[in-house]
Amino acid sequence: MTTVISVRFRNGTKSYYFDPRDLNVQTDQDVVVETAQGTEFARCVRGNHEVEDEAVVQPLRGVVRIATENDYHTDAYNRTREKEAFDVCQKKIVQHGLEMKLVRVECSFDGSKILYFF
Repeated sequence: MTTVISVRFRNGTKSYYFDPRDLNVQTDQDVVVETAQGTEFARCVRGNHEVEDEAVVQPLRGVVRIATENDYHTDAYNRTREKEAFDVCQKKIVQHGLEMKLVRVECSFDGSKILYFF
């Protein structure tokens, strides 16, 4: 058996397992986790629990920390950047007469990337 927590990113419906390491993470706590794309902000949907080893995709990435006040500020700032980037991109689409529909914009937690979804 492997001890994990289940988290969801933003408004996602799928939950993912992460290694809580030495932390006791509770349901509905926000956490910062290490992903293949870097650190990300997520919501714990099920605190520390055990699952069968076969249910875990290796390597199991870990929780960096339970979200701090600074992490909440960073997340809020990133949401503001996303809205601004969305508006700028929409204007560019119209300005250049492009036949495309911008669906959403996501900013990575560390602020190093902005992803545009068309």
